[in-house]
Amino acid sequence: MKSFVSETDVLELIKYNINYEEDIIVFINEMKQYFYNTWLSEYHKDIDNTTNTIEDFNILIGGFPSTDSSYIISDSFDDAQDEDLEILSEKTVGILGYFYHIYLH
Repeated sequence: MKSFVSETDVLELIKYNINYEEDIIVFINEMKQYFYNTWLSEYHKDIDNTTNTIEDFNILIGGFPSTDSSYIISDSFDDAQDEDLEILSEKTVGILGYFYHIYLH
């Protein structure tokens, strides 16, 4: 099975001061907390059962890359509240933009 993240991705992320091996764990934990705060409680068990791998994270958001997953992650940021977004670090915001084309300002 081919990995979602290529060596090219890892090298490109370095240009944005993102160390993939370390920062992906932070990204996943911050995103799980964000989803926990913003998704309906019926999805909390899915969040709780997601391990800290990008592959499991992609399953959590609907099997990214797919049309459904693109909708799920995009919809998760529609009408986002500032207090919810505050938990996302600069590196998490960078990873969101790089892999998922979600750009937060």
